[in-house]
Amino acid sequence: MKKILSMTLLASLLSFAAIADDNAVVLNAPAMDLGALSQPTNASVNQTLRFKRTAETPKEVTVKYKMNYVRTECTEYELKYTDVPEIKKTVCTSNLDGTHQCAEAAFEGFQVPERVCVGNGLSLKTTEKTFKLNFKKAITLTPNAVEVFEVLVDQKGMDKTETAMKASAVDTASVYVIKVKKDSVTFKAK
Repeated sequence: MKKILSMTLLASLLSFAAIADDNAVVLNAPAMDLGALSQPTNASVNQTLRFKRTAETPKEVTVKYKMNYVRTECTEYELKYTDVPEIKKTVCTSNLDGTHQCAEAAFEGFQVPERVCVGNGLSLKTTEKTFKLNFKKAITLTPNAVEVFEVLVDQKGMDKTETAMKASAVDTASVYVIKVKKDSVTFKAK
């Protein structure tokens, strides 16, 4: 009875792991575009990205994504008008006999519109970011082998475009030393 229960539990855990990996991105090209990272209610990004490495995965993969941020800038405008006054001149034309015929001429005044900032606020912007996954020192995988890694992307605040990253091995064929430097994650097999 215990064997059947433990086998059922093991089968349930394996099926849960398979379901959990369904949302993993298969790394099958040198460049991957994840699109916009989810940011409910325009909060800062704090998202764990799951990646599957296979025998076809390139030694280095560039991952591109978009995220939102806010900037303080002008958010309220008004039109201000500058008056250009009427111009009055005496305009003369030359006659053939060397005399001049002069008359008063008036040129109508007008207004020049200009958009002027009258209030600052927060404006939503989108930026595109990239990071590299470096598998040059990872083990060589057999044709059917799969390794799963996670990368946490954490935006330091909604008013920042900088992110911090953490990476971990979830299901791998080897033990890895993982180094995160700026926009690069290196996976080195022990």
